[in-house]
Amino acid sequence: MVVMILIYIFPIDVLASLIPNSLPAVAQPSSQNITAPAQTEPEPEPEAVAPAPVPAAPVPSSTIEYNIAGYSSRGNIIQEIIIAPADYDRTMLITFAMHGFDGAWDKDGAALVQIANNVVREFSAYPQELQKTRLIVVPCVNPDGIWYGQSENGIGRCNGQGIDINRDFDYFWEYSSDRKYHTGNTPFSTPEAQILRQLVLTEKPEIVVDIHGWSNCTYGDKQVSACFNQNFGFKNTKAMTFLKQHFIGWASQYARAVLVEYPRPAGPEDLIQRQFSGKTIESIKAICSLP
Repeated sequence: MVVMILIYIFPIDVLASLIPNSLPAVAQPSSQNITAPAQTEPEPEPEAVAPAPVPAAPVPSSTIEYNIAGYSSRGNIIQEIIIAPADYDRTMLITFAMHGFDGAWDKDGAALVQIANNVVREFSAYPQELQKTRLIVVPCVNPDGIWYGQSENGIGRCNGQGIDINRDFDYFWEYSSDRKYHTGNTPFSTPEAQILRQLVLTEKPEIVVDIHGWSNCTYGDKQVSACFNQNFGFKNTKAMTFLKQHFIGWASQYARAVLVEYPRPAGPEDLIQRQFSGKTIESIKAICSLP
């Protein structure tokens, strides 16, 4: 901030007399009539203007970034949103919609994308709720499955290559020709799995959460799972050994990792009535409070 100081200087009001060449004769006053001229007090010096106080340096604010994490097998953008408190000291990665068709209704993965958008909206408006946790959200891992998908068996659940992204990670990997769980010939055959691998290895999150539907349970880290169990009423946390080939199984080698399986809703309106977005937001807040 630049502080401008204006000092007003008042001129001394003294007029110089012009003396003519000849003066008329004047009567000399008697000594009795002579009086001393009145004493005039000098004008006070103007007071100096004190400089304005310099404001304290502003507290750094949170930042929000909308980035392109990469592109799907058919060239659709896979977006990441990063909400970072100024003094964050850990990172949480949350992914949504790895399957465009997840088994409740056609293209139900789009409902997970909407929940992700609500999560982003909440923490963009109130980043202080994250405390000291930087949040990275991938709202839609599998845009091809949503835009071009036809069913749970093939493109829809799977990506545009017909590969199940959640069977494409190098964690007890094995080949599968099943159309629902189809793999490539090697792990990380899909660009989507490669993007998630790069996010984990580059951003180094301490916590990774992958959101799915609709098996009504959680898998993985017990403390992180408990935050979802409490809000959704899940009764069990299954062992990580179930998650061979899965993103969360692979991510558990680098972070506290949890797969969340939402309860099965009756339809899109049921998601709203049962407050899936609000419960997800509260679960994330609880995770941010964990030691």
